[in-house]
Amino acid sequence: MIYDLLPASFLRRNPLLVSAGRLDKWASGLLVLSQDGDIIQRLTSPKRKAGSLGKVYEVQLQQPLTGQEEVAFASGELMLRSETLPCKPAGFEVIDAENRLVRITLYEGRYHQLRRMLAALGNRAVTIHRVQTGPLRLGELPVRSESMDPFATQTLVHFLSPNLSLSLFLSPLISLCIAAGLSFNFTTCF
Repeated sequence: MIYDLLPASFLRRNPLLVSAGRLDKWASGLLVLSQDGDIIQRLTSPKRKAGSLGKVYEVQLQQPLTGQEEVAFASGELMLRSETLPCKPAGFEVIDAENRLVRITLYEGRYHQLRRMLAALGNRAVTIHRVQTGPLRLGELPVRSESMDPFATQTLVHFLSPNLSLSLFLSPLISLCIAAGLSFNFTTCF
């Protein structure tokens, strides 16, 4: 679906433009696209140690907080319906208790995991907005693109793998924020 929003010239690129993960149609936020398979692999690989790369979401909850969420998310024992293995430990931080706004960091990517974890605790997400993937953080505007300067690109490549070749610095890297039903902007960094 996101590829339908890009200019046709992006679909003809070789190598192809690939996303690092996905956002469901009810979520908004940062989605990283790249032509470099090594970058995509390092951002999405489940083999990375927990804590090294996470996806951070700001979530508005339907129900008030119970005070047990942080412990449950961090425990590594939270079970999702119809699954046999518990979720990996995840971060849970209260941003604004009165408005039921929290920040959740996931280190794995199960089907609708964030929504299902909240459901397991008797709550629901009203809005989900991804603000960070690994070292890449979205700015403050609800819909925008982030242009990475050469230093930021070099830092990202070094963070993902200090042994990657210099040619990666020349690879186009696009970060794209999609808010369902809204327009978007994109920029490339060469």
